[in-house]
Amino acid sequence: MREAERDAVERELRAIAERLEGFDPHHVFVLGDLIEDGATAATDREHVRAVRRVFEAAPFPTTYLLGNHDVENLDRSALASLLGGQPRFGHVDVDGQDVVYLDSSAPRLAGARGELGAEQLAYLRELLPTLEDAVLLVHHPVGYYDIRDNHWFGEFPERAFLGDRQELFEVLAGAGTVRATFSGHIHQNRFARFRGIGHVVVNAVSKELPDVPVTGTHAEVVLGDEVAVEAYERGRPVTSFAFE
Repeated sequence: MREAERDAVERELRAIAERLEGFDPHHVFVLGDLIEDGATAATDREHVRAVRRVFEAAPFPTTYLLGNHDVENLDRSALASLLGGQPRFGHVDVDGQDVVYLDSSAPRLAGARGELGAEQLAYLRELLPTLEDAVLLVHHPVGYYDIRDNHWFGEFPERAFLGDRQELFEVLAGAGTVRATFSGHIHQNRFARFRGIGHVVVNAVSKELPDVPVTGTHAEVVLGDEVAVEAYERGRPVTSFAFE
């Protein structure tokens, strides 16, 4: 949600929720940056409430990840209250599939950067060895992508990727139980296999480029023997990925 295109973004979010009803998901995850930070904390609070209202009305459970824009004017305790007390990171059993969602919002960092920090890395060291074929969700990308053509981060790649992903990969290698990661942040649909794991990035609902104010992107994911991903823009399929 963002101030400049609020009505158009809200309409598109409602359209995405309706399309997802046809997909009949076991669970929906919003991959962070629920909002683009506005002029005031009050504006941001109302925008978070607007996003939550859309998905509260849907017949599927929804979990919200935090991104860098979410914490510009709101602290994590305020966001937790706005999101119904949802923990900022955790583990969800989605129809027998282990899904772990994380918080890379990193309020102490400037310039759209993100990191997990010691608390979440310790959490993963303890949790991941107990899981099997887990999927990891985090706003800032974990895999490696050539982003030289990226409008927002091509000249500043240090702001595109998870800041402590080297430390994360050490945890992932030690556990050996993660099959895929999903992220947002860079406003592109991308796939890469890196360090033996498939990594997916899903484009933004809004502001893919300065002259593309509403993209209406969402992805539908099926977890089975392989991970199958179909990304849509306003209901039109635009790209797909499938990997083991």
